[in-house]
Amino acid sequence: MIYAGDPGSANYLRFVIPLFSDLGYEVTFLARPISHRFLLQKKTRAVKISNSFDLNFYLKRKIDLILMGSTAKFEKIQKSIFNYANNEKILVIGIADAKMSSAFRFKSDKENMIPNYLLVTNEDTKKNLVNLGFPKNKIFNTGHPQYENLLSLKKNFSKEKIKKLKIKVLGKQFENYPVITFVSEPAIPNYNKSEFCGDWPKEWINMERNNLAINVFKRYAKFFFNDYYKIIRLHPKNKIEKFKNFDIHFDKVSFREDSDSILLISDIIVGITSSMLIEAAVIGIPTLSIQSRRNDYLDIPKFVRENISLINSLKDFEKKIKKKSTFPISVSGSSKILKNFFKELNYSNE
Repeated sequence: MIYAGDPGSANYLRFVIPLFSDLGYEVTFLARPISHRFLLQKKTRAVKISNSFDLNFYLKRKIDLILMGSTAKFEKIQKSIFNYANNEKILVIGIADAKMSSAFRFKSDKENMIPNYLLVTNEDTKKNLVNLGFPKNKIFNTGHPQYENLLSLKKNFSKEKIKKLKIKVLGKQFENYPVITFVSEPAIPNYNKSEFCGDWPKEWINMERNNLAINVFKRYAKFFFNDYYKIIRLHPKNKIEKFKNFDIHFDKVSFREDSDSILLISDIIVGITSSMLIEAAVIGIPTLSIQSRRNDYLDIPKFVRENISLINSLKDFEKKIKKKSTFPISVSGSSKILKNFFKELNYSNE
């Protein structure tokens, strides 16, 4: 059984399904509503569950292994799955798909929400979890299968294919426009709040970081990007109602399109620390991160920082937006690593 607690973990777990099918396993893929919506965009089938009552139906089936894609926010479904696994002695493998909030993905031993193994996507996350007391020999850095997927897509996408995709997403009249995309983020959760930083205008001090980043983008929309097609890509946790009037500054508010399509047609990505920002940097799209909180820098994995321009002031933005040359980053072959991991895994939890 596989459970996706949030869209980030869903983006990792969707690549595990074919690996288990190849190994001859029957897979039940469960997802919270927000993860389910994300998976629909990725054309991945999953069962939407909203509460423990929905979950109980699937816990009646024979389960040999549970893959847990958690959320950092306390979640009753997640705790119910752990309780069931502990009672039935079922092996649980946890997924920490991103560096941000990885320490909050699984609770303390007292709450019995510690998986038997943890799969992480970078060495920074592994180090953080080891420092928190997780056994080093139980944590495996698999890389992120989405990075491998995007690099393959980018490599095989000719200029002609990109033009066709632009026509599909933007319309024929914009097929020759360069595209700049701002990747929006939800409000910072309480557990990840940190002090304001950066040399920003006085009236922006302590402004919510997503609003500050959007302000930077809007400030230069005409000066730097007048000839660009401008997209704001909403995070799955953003509410569309709050962005209805953004067509004044953006040509498109994107939330239904597959995020991979938006990445492939974008020439520049601007954001803060979201997964989509990291993905853009991995495949070599010029990427800028608007930094206004101390933790923002820490939330970006070290392996990708060389491809991300960190912006700490308006002058920084003016200078670094002109940088247009970055190259794809070489990443591990996650699909092979995962396949070998599950082949060699001892499924017993005795």
